[in-house]
Amino acid sequence: MEHPQTNGQAEATHKVILQGLKKKMGAAKAKWVDILPEVVWSYHTTVQSTTKETPFDLVYGGDAILSIEVEMMSRSVENFSEATSEEGRLYRLDTIDELREKARIRESVQKWRIEAKYLSKVHAREFKERDLILRKAGEANMDSKLASRWIGPYRERSIQVGDLRWWGNHSDMECS
Repeated sequence: MEHPQTNGQAEATHKVILQGLKKKMGAAKAKWVDILPEVVWSYHTTVQSTTKETPFDLVYGGDAILSIEVEMMSRSVENFSEATSEEGRLYRLDTIDELREKARIRESVQKWRIEAKYLSKVHAREFKERDLILRKAGEANMDSKLASRWIGPYRERSIQVGDLRWWGNHSDMECS
């Protein structure tokens, strides 16, 4: 991916993988290359809160068998049957689209709930001309983590043309 910053889903996945790397590495920061496959595997075999499925399930239509299950001869490994396995695999292939659709619906519902919760806390503010307002600082003005995130105060001076509204001081007009 050329610009992962433009893909929110990739950003979220990278964030989870980075957190996993930090937990596993401890002081041995140089060993991240060796630990990465384990962390990615754990991500792919963990049930996601939005879809209630593992990414592995959504791609392959079935649960992954972990190496520890093979070594310890778990119930699923002991009860393995080639014929039953093939039958189950074909059934999962037939129903994988349904599984993915259910996961997509769960994800949409989750996003809707988050949006509704956020919007319930947002209060519309009306500014009158001559009110003091703060403007969010851009990246250029953020020279350190301790820098102020807001610039101003400015006196409200707005110009409205159709649905567009500009405000700011005389020399610095911003569009919203």
